[in-house]
Amino acid sequence: MKHYKILILILLLMPFLLISQTKKNIYEIYGHINLDSGQIYLIHYNNSEKRIVDSSKITNNTFHFKGNVSGYSKRFYIKLNPKEKQNGDSLNAVQIETDPSKIQLYLTLGSFSNYKITNCKSCDELKIFNKKIKLAEYNLLFNSQQKTSDTLQKIKLEKELQKYKASFVKEKIKYIKSYPNSNISSYLLFSIEDEFSINELSKYRDLYKRLSEIQKNSYYGKLVKQIVDDNDNTNNTIGTKGYDFVSIDKSGNKMSLKDLTSNSYILLDMWASWCIPCREEIPFLNTLLNTYHSKGFNIVGISDDHNINAWEKAIKKDKTQDWIHIDFDSKLIDGNTYDRKIITSEYSVSSFPTSILIDKSGIIIGRYDAGMEEELENKLKSIFK
Repeated sequence: MKHYKILILILLLMPFLLISQTKKNIYEIYGHINLDSGQIYLIHYNNSEKRIVDSSKITNNTFHFKGNVSGYSKRFYIKLNPKEKQNGDSLNAVQIETDPSKIQLYLTLGSFSNYKITNCKSCDELKIFNKKIKLAEYNLLFNSQQKTSDTLQKIKLEKELQKYKASFVKEKIKYIKSYPNSNISSYLLFSIEDEFSINELSKYRDLYKRLSEIQKNSYYGKLVKQIVDDNDNTNNTIGTKGYDFVSIDKSGNKMSLKDLTSNSYILLDMWASWCIPCREEIPFLNTLLNTYHSKGFNIVGISDDHNINAWEKAIKKDKTQDWIHIDFDSKLIDGNTYDRKIITSEYSVSSFPTSILIDKSGIIIGRYDAGMEEELENKLKSIFK
């Protein structure tokens, strides 16, 4: 009889427990703006695809958003113009964190970036972190680099930006390790996914394991989990068979990986004319080709360029005419469309430069990122000794 009473009590309490749990995941944004009327939008971006989550009428200088946020923080854009691109440089757009709490947001028309926000723990944590890594300085430098038409100045500023980015990654990793239960740790881990090559996936996986259970179950924690799972299932690690692509080279000749590796070791070099580290390592790669080509070694260039003229100029300037270059345009071969970017995707390349060494059996025997010239050279020395 006692057990029945307990069961009845649990059943009676369940609706209240569910309501309590639901409330824990609810965010509300109480907005204030110096605009009497109009419409304002709360937008979430996923892989650069815009999705309008909510919209609100502006009435008497106020607006209100309410919704569910799984786990802890989630990032949103608040904009007056929902058609604007994700990275649009608008005066009336701002990116904020949301917590399951009642957030007060104060916006000024024409200057959304100078917003004020209260009762948002994630916002406070991110603001402190961004100040520490000097994000504002980086943004000023980035805007200058985007606006200048001076090529030499653009390259100089890009090198400075790369220093900032390297520092950002180190600080984010340090923060995740120190504060695994922070509301922003899962977001920071998600934001640096592209900085880890396939050779470093175990490090990324270890950072995910450090997150608290709350953060693992948050919106960004689940995205990171998906990344980790997808990478665990990849077939493009050292020791696996390389993706046997079929394509056309720059001269119009049909080829496949199987053909290329029939009598040569192949280095697939993923590069782009706009990628400074890619261009800087090309003299080294040319030296390797001159040294080992007669012994059975070739380089296949696979560009991430968007401009065919920039691609062709870079090939000529960097003297890589002796490379085998995958053609710039997509091609229809045997009824199937083949594109150089499909090859990049199939080899799970997320950063440039990336070089993949494949032996005569079509097996991947090395993956190399920027700064790994010595490792690549030693590998070729051991092969052609």
